Amino acid sequence: MLLGSQEGLSISTIDKSGSNAALRMKVPELDLIKVQDIQPSTVDNTFWIATADHGVFGLVLSGDKYIITRFGLNYGLGNENVQSVFEDSGGQLWICTMDKGVLRLGSPDKEGNYLIVNWFNKQNGLPVNAVKEVFEDLEGNFWIATYGQGLSLLTSKIFAFNSFQNPGLENDILSIAVTDNKTYFLVGNQVFLNTKQVPINLL
Repeated sequence: MLLGSQEGLSISTIDKSGSNAALRMKVPELDLIKVQDIQPSTVDNTFWIATADHGVFGLVLSGDKYIITRFGLNYGLGNENVQSVFEDSGGQLWICTMDKGVLRLGSPDKEGNYLIVNWFNKQNGLPVNAVKEVFEDLEGNFWIATYGQGLSLLTSKIFAFNSFQNPGLENDILSIAVTDNKTYFLVGNQVFLNTKQVPINLL
């Protein structure tokens, strides 16, 4: 189990009962670095670590050992306040930042290099550069939760952004989830919206 906090990252184990956790080790490379998000990669035993003001790290676990690598320096992420990291169904990596918008990296080659790089921000359609999270729905569309400007939708077919006029969606959206029956849940500072019952209306 990986635990991120304002003071760094630690690795713990959970006993068979599932009720007790024991600290195995702290990751000294991230001491006193705020961890914003931890997400699994499609590669076994590999995780993406989003941090405040130190960009993104890749963590590979192997028994009692680990390998941690700073990621994205060549994309300008070295000192970036990264809010979250998301690896979609096609292997693309979405990195949400507080200041630059969303960085999308195309599926990596056999050496792990990302050859396609796209920034989505105010210059090409996003209403704001402060982005909290990206979520992929069952139809391959991407929902982008922002700070201060609500929710944006990047459609898979035309790659255009849409905004919404529902009360509550115009402010901070912090989390997005979907159930098997296609009920969407949007959570923010001032809203908890179930969109199965409250249709989302495009502007």
